[in-house]
Amino acid sequence: MRDLSGSAKLGLAEPIKFIVNLLTAKIMIRIVCINFTLKVTTTIANGTAPVYLRTSIDGSRVEFTTRRYILPSGWNASAQKLR
Repeated sequence: MRDLSGSAKLGLAEPIKFIVNLLTAKIMIRIVCINFTLKVTTTIANGTAPVYLRTSIDGSRVEFTTRRYILPSGWNASAQKLR
């Protein structure tokens, strides 16, 4: 493990070298988003709607059911949770 007390003496050369190595390396960076959504289009007879888990990886989207049903009036869309 490197001694961080001596890092001030090194200046910016080491961090810049690290960033240049990251940019030139063949590294695949993935963007992952996980959201909970309420599918009000598939509301069942008792008025509840299913909660889905939506996962996006580099723009490719997949939805999974959570097997949970709630009333749409109790869903907070901005916080993605039950009120």
